[in-house]
Amino acid sequence: MKILTTALFAVFMLGKKLRATQWLSLVILMAGVALVQVLCIHNYYIYYILSSRVSLAGWSGVASLSKLTPP
Repeated sequence: MKILTTALFAVFMLGKKLRATQWLSLVILMAGVALVQVLCIHNYYIYYILSSRVSLAGWSGVASLSKLTPP
């Protein structure tokens, strides 16, 4: 987002001219950065869900073993 806003400020405030290919490259760059961000967030949630399930399975195993041991 910073790159696109910098380009917009350069065009509107400094009067710089950008060709269509430059605008297209800015849009493609933004789409790529957004895709990487979404994938990183998605991978974090998958890791969080899997680690919480493993933790829950571990604690339920400890609880079931504690019921089997004699007092």
